[in-house]
Amino acid sequence: MNDPYDTLLFKWGESFNRLNNKRKHAKAFAQSFDSYRIRSFCRLKDKDGNDIISNVLMWSHYAHYHEGFCIKYKFSEKFLKTEERFVSRFKDIIYHDRGIPLNLEVDSINSDLGLCTKLSDWSYENEVRLITYMPDKEGDYISLPLDDESSIEAIYFGCRCPADTIKTIKNALSNNSEIRYFKMDSDYRDIYRLKSSNDYCYLCS
Repeated sequence: MNDPYDTLLFKWGESFNRLNNKRKHAKAFAQSFDSYRIRSFCRLKDKDGNDIISNVLMWSHYAHYHEGFCIKYKFSEKFLKTEERFVSRFKDIIYHDRGIPLNLEVDSINSDLGLCTKLSDWSYENEVRLITYMPDKEGDYISLPLDDESSIEAIYFGCRCPADTIKTIKNALSNNSEIRYFKMDSDYRDIYRLKSSNDYCYLCS
């Protein structure tokens, strides 16, 4: 995450370590946060009922200036797990009003504040996080395979997505004939929102 305030657990850990640096357990406690992994998704609809896929800012910020693509997933209930040494669950982001001070100089925080609170400036994202706790795994990127009831439902290509990128994605997913493909384009009747179309079959072949 490029924003140091994206996950306040780490900022709280900095504060805790600074205030308790004479306690032997403080550093080890802060390092235990490395066992968390966070994957960010967004809801299909925003708070006004609009399709999030049509949000221009999302494409500008997270899809390489509209040259990338967006994946629509379907997750089953058994994809989420609670085991002795592994936990995964979805949590909606709570957007905090910048006008209300948020004090992290406290002895403890709950998971909603630590893992699921962001500044209200980011509310357009409608973010939901897949949070996993995996103390037995190491590495920056750890894959979580989809179970047999979860799937990729659709791929949306940005309005500037190159044809060779589209071809590469299609080839990589060619073993799944149920995935639908769409191309984003300007909606000239509502220019600050995008529209999706599957009329670009020649690009997706």
